[in-house]
Amino acid sequence: MPRKVQKTSSDDLQNIRQDLDSLRTNVVELTRHLKKGGVQNANRLTDSITDSLNDKYESLLSQGRETVDTIKTQTRDQYDNFETEVKTHPARSVAIAFGAGVLASFLASKTGRR
Repeated sequence: MPRKVQKTSSDDLQNIRQDLDSLRTNVVELTRHLKKGGVQNANRLTDSITDSLNDKYESLLSQGRETVDTIKTQTRDQYDNFETEVKTHPARSVAIAFGAGVLASFLASKTGRR
């Protein structure tokens, strides 16, 4: 009768150690891949946020420039209208200026007495 070779507990222990070493190596590799993927995702997210902020900044800057241009145009138009009004009615313009000066002088003298 052939003799059966019995596995010993040291063989089982050796197999468990090999399995644990393999598992440890796999966990280390998995961790590396996760870290690498996490860094890549973080970089992509950072790039996306940066692009979005730059687009918003450019949009706001453009709107600000348009607003400033509109204000400049309106100011020039008002100045031109004022100049035309003064040239058209010089006596009335001098009377209004004189009245505004008297009123300003009166208000300044009242506030100075306190």
